[in-house]
Amino acid sequence: MMDNPQDQQDDTPQKKEAVPGLEDVLPLNAAMFESDEILPVPFSVDISEPQYKHIRLLERMLAQENEGTPPPAQPPKAEYHPDSFQRFLRLAIGVILILTISINILYSNRSPSAVLAVPGEITQTRMILRGLSSESMVLVAFDYEPGFSAEMEPLAAAVFQDILTTQAVPVILSTSPLGTLQAARLMQKIQPPTARQPIYLGYLPGGAAGLMSLTNSLRNTFPLDVDGESPWLPDSANPKLQAINSIADFAAVIVLSADAENARNWLEQVQPALNKTPFIFALSAQAAPLIRPYLSGNQLQGMIGGVIGAHAYQEPKQPNAMLQMTWDGFAAGVWVAVAFIVCGSGISLVLLSDPARKKRRKQRQKRRLP
Repeated sequence: MMDNPQDQQDDTPQKKEAVPGLEDVLPLNAAMFESDEILPVPFSVDISEPQYKHIRLLERMLAQENEGTPPPAQPPKAEYHPDSFQRFLRLAIGVILILTISINILYSNRSPSAVLAVPGEITQTRMILRGLSSESMVLVAFDYEPGFSAEMEPLAAAVFQDILTTQAVPVILSTSPLGTLQAARLMQKIQPPTARQPIYLGYLPGGAAGLMSLTNSLRNTFPLDVDGESPWLPDSANPKLQAINSIADFAAVIVLSADAENARNWLEQVQPALNKTPFIFALSAQAAPLIRPYLSGNQLQGMIGGVIGAHAYQEPKQPNAMLQMTWDGFAAGVWVAVAFIVCGSGISLVLLSDPARKKRRKQRQKRRLP
């Protein structure tokens, strides 16, 4: 069967055209893109002398960017090496301090030294605690971490000595997870055989919220003690707790704390609910100055601050062995530190007044400068 001549004429331009249906379109040749060489195009431009200088300057700038410039060399810094005399002096000071404190702790005579003046808050604390009786129930809160035990245990020992002497019953709780263990460890050291056994309520979590719960409902906050038994039942080992329905029913509330923020939480959450119950703080040396203003507002009835406050609290006739041992080491260390400061200041003044030494020091400073 013969094809139509008109169809053959229509197919012919489509085969020749680069794009079917479009005339006068040049076909793309792949060979045009195979060469990586860029052929120079001859042209002629009139370049003036200033333009030529600018071109050469641009070429040099591009060449320097490709090469990269090394960073400028830094002059070597002079290293500072302490003199051997300074090293020996530091070691000698450390050894003398350690030996002095250790000897005073190990060979303490356990006899309290005289205290020139006793602050009013310590006198008030002494009157409250020594006015307790065998019928009294005292709430004691351990609110410090084990890292502060070296400072806080002598304070706690001084407080517990009066509580146990009057045959009052300490009811112990803790706002620190390890506070109950610290309280039990302290009682093993200082509790006499004839003293009343303390009651351990356990750990109070929650911070300020836990203290608010303690204020609102004491028995619901601690339904069980550390032994898993209810201390509020009539047939329990401590029937006197039946008279305690709220925190205001205790004869006194004592907080042992090393943190000023935690002490403020007790003042804000617990103190308003105590009514006429005495509220006493035994604080570390760093927390006591921040809580002292609350004494003037009658929010606190007593306070002992640091080892110095605990030393002022104890009576010369009734020395506390743990407190006296800590005090002897503390006092000896302070005296040695003061002596070193005075001697060092005198030696520094003598050396600074030497003109030759001043000149050498200025020269060393100049060498250390870059």
